[in-house]
Amino acid sequence: MGTYHLANNHRDLVNLPIEDVLTAERQQEIQHLVDGLARWHPTRIAVEWSHADQAGLDRRYADYLAGRLEPTANERDQIAFRLAKQLHIPRIEAIDWNNRLEQHGAGGPLRL
Repeated sequence: MGTYHLANNHRDLVNLPIEDVLTAERQQEIQHLVDGLARWHPTRIAVEWSHADQAGLDRRYADYLAGRLEPTANERDQIAFRLAKQLHIPRIEAIDWNNRLEQHGAGGPLRL
């Protein structure tokens, strides 16, 4: 599943006006989305994060699972982490299409 950046850091080619996803109403909508995605029973979840820093993503997800991380508006926290936790998926895969293109050239292999 692809999504726009929920936290909208204004670093993309196209930046959309984004409502605050941390409001109670938006959190309820996001949970509804996550529940719907869970019905597909995914076994792996990948997020845009530098593959070279998989350890950093692992630490962030571990902190999320342990309740040591206050979730941000970022779609990793709001959708991927929540879905993985709900489905008891132990690891989230770090992928970054920018790194893939730099390392393998356009159309190069994407390995998880």
